[in-house]
Amino acid sequence: MSRTSGAVLQLKWALLSLLLISGAASAAGVPDFTTVAARAAPSVVKINVHQLGIGALPVEVVPPSTNRDDDAAVGSGLIISADGYILTCAHVLSGAGLIEVSLADGRHYDAKVVGVDRDSDLALLKIGVAGLPVAAIGDPSALRTGEWVAAIGAPFGLETSLTVGVVSATGRHLASEKYVSFIQSDVPINPGSSGGPLLNSAGEVIGINSEIYSRTGEYTGVSFAVPIDLALDVVRQLEADGVVNRGWLGVNVRQVTPTLAQASGMAMPVGALVMHIVQQSPAAQSDLKVGDIILRFNGDRVMTPNDLPPLVGSAPIGQRAPVVVLRDGEQKQIAIKIGKLRQESDDFTVAADASRIDRLGLAVRNLSREQRRRLRLSHGVLVQYASGAARGAGILPGDVILRVARERTLSAEQLVALERKLAPGEIVPVLVMHESNTRFVAVTVPPAS
Repeated sequence: MSRTSGAVLQLKWALLSLLLISGAASAAGVPDFTTVAARAAPSVVKINVHQLGIGALPVEVVPPSTNRDDDAAVGSGLIISADGYILTCAHVLSGAGLIEVSLADGRHYDAKVVGVDRDSDLALLKIGVAGLPVAAIGDPSALRTGEWVAAIGAPFGLETSLTVGVVSATGRHLASEKYVSFIQSDVPINPGSSGGPLLNSAGEVIGINSEIYSRTGEYTGVSFAVPIDLALDVVRQLEADGVVNRGWLGVNVRQVTPTLAQASGMAMPVGALVMHIVQQSPAAQSDLKVGDIILRFNGDRVMTPNDLPPLVGSAPIGQRAPVVVLRDGEQKQIAIKIGKLRQESDDFTVAADASRIDRLGLAVRNLSREQRRRLRLSHGVLVQYASGAARGAGILPGDVILRVARERTLSAEQLVALERKLAPGEIVPVLVMHESNTRFVAVTVPPAS
């Protein structure tokens, strides 16, 4: 046999082997992703977020790097009701002015923000149209590591793009997101994909693509999605109240060390060790004690301290949750009445001389002469309290409001008067200074109470 004919024979065997492997993979249940795409793609939208233009602003408050263009950022979203409710990621809407939604069939609509929950990085939009295609919802708790999954979104603005991978892990915790247990996959996710669905092999939504792990800002093989059951719970609260309320225990917990596990008679170092109990908290009013190791909460196992916050956060407020702890080498069940997690601004005492703007959730004070000198500002009002619409837009206590719409904010009294002119549903650009950096945020004016 010649060297050439031998090479040809080897190539044929290689091709045959590849076909056999491909056939075996198909027989083993590799999904037909054409069916997955056909089922899910009509309910996926592209979101164009037009950043708020800065316009003519005083030089002393605009850093040289500030973007003065009205460019559109891009994200993705998922239609969750036929009457126009769309689920997306909160960070997609950062700095939003005009929000435009493009449907898979080419129609375009302006969207309004119903609510934003930054703790889960989720947001709810509404467009004024009915009869929309709605995504089929799957069960994320049934996912297993190694299962095929797919994502549909608009990476780099390329709408209705499908990518494929497998589940890398479930119940993944990230330090920056303590109230979410993520689905980790290796599905390629890039800028513009955020807010789109993660799909199982049946084309059902089992998550909302939220984050990637990357040093470059682009896909490097690790993607995270918010489980759809958690996302829909956030949606229900945003639609009903405009905010998300979470459960609260009032404990600080730490990892159980191997040494402590051995001393406690445990086969493995699992659970959450109670290190501190906040005074007058739900935990303080229960039989929980410092040194207890929480093993189960509300029926769910607590393997690590990271497991506890999502379980507590999703627990019904005001109801008693059964908690299994290990104390002095013996398991004990106690009940804790779940409290309501306070917002950061709830701990801020509003000064008597502060001006309240209740419709926006603000309390503000005039800057003192010393504050203006130190901040190098000619005007602005200091935010002392932020909740509601202002908090949802990203305004925090300690920020300085420099401009509302096209008007400089010269005094707290002026801001109060300006607020009375704002129409319900109006999206108002607000220029704020946060830690020496200025940025625009969009505040959606709620209905007058």
